[in-house]
Amino acid sequence: MDLPSLTPLEIFLLLSLATWRLSAMLTSESGPWNLFGRFRVYALGAQEAAPGSLGELATCLWCCSVWIAPAALWAFWWPTGQVVVLVLAISAMAILVESAVSWLNR
Repeated sequence: MDLPSLTPLEIFLLLSLATWRLSAMLTSESGPWNLFGRFRVYALGAQEAAPGSLGELATCLWCCSVWIAPAALWAFWWPTGQVVVLVLAISAMAILVESAVSWLNR
């Protein structure tokens, strides 16, 4: 897949959505086979998430996104990475649309 015709704003939006989606999955979702949940248990160990620790990174969306963003940017320059970023961005948009529809139906 080649996305050379995207504007810098479109690339920024895709990467932002993908970063948010992957960060949210890592910090607050179980994931398939409880993969993300097990990662958080491993990162936290038997302790609370101390500032600056892997446990904090695994439970703080804001902290996690700081590290996911450069990885997403790096991955975007390869065709396989573009597919992954696009899938994450589409998933994020679906969640945002569902949230908006649910809010409008209240």
